[in-house]
Amino acid sequence: MPLVVFILLVILALMLLGFACACLTDQPMQTIERALSVLLGPPAVIDVWAGLLTAVVAGAALLATATSAAASARSSPVFLQRFLL
Repeated sequence: MPLVVFILLVILALMLLGFACACLTDQPMQTIERALSVLLGPPAVIDVWAGLLTAVVAGAALLATATSAAASARSSPVFLQRFLL
């Protein structure tokens, strides 16, 4: 599993765990309203999420470009003959 996918799954699992814990201790609608006000309220948090999203998308694009370039590159004859006995 690629590192980027693993990190995104860990973040998703932590968010789901936090949401479940918050819903078990309080009224669900109050919890949802609180969570939305925390995520969307202060502009500093929005800047952090925007920067994080930009970094993840840029990393994924660089990773996809690097793997596709390596996969489409033709191997040299010297590299191919290295395994011949």
